[in-house]
Amino acid sequence: TVEEYRNSIATLPLIDTPEVFGLHPNADISCQTKNSQSLLETVLSIQPKDSGGGSGETREETVRRIADDLLSKLPDDFDRLKAKSSIAKQGGALKPLNIFLGQEVDRFQTVLSVTRRDLNDLKLAIDGTIIVSPQLQQTLDALFDAKVP
Repeated sequence: TVEEYRNSIATLPLIDTPEVFGLHPNADISCQTKNSQSLLETVLSIQPKDSGGGSGETREETVRRIADDLLSKLPDDFDRLKAKSSIAKQGGALKPLNIFLGQEVDRFQTVLSVTRRDLNDLKLAIDGTIIVSPQLQQTLDALFDAKVP
């Protein structure tokens, strides 16, 4: 009867399990993790960006302090010739691991250069010397929120 169908439908779960769609049970965990991360990012993004009326450190002062701290911790740039000669001393530049090491040194140097440039530009933008670009604004927001820019 119709009443039996309605009772049967009422007993079905409100949320389908991943197995219904042929997925592994861990897919549900992954989905919940992504939903949680999205929720937390939304909460962080809607927090007020202006400093309050308190006597504490302003947002820009906090980011400038963090930028100074990060700049002081960055290692010096690699000397390309010294790095290449050190790799050559380890059995030649044509060994696969040495080729890989040379490529990684180049990539790490790029990361150091971009990080140093962005942090210095951020400090200049906070001082008002240069215009704040959207990229610098994202970097400022990320540093203030303790996220990776």
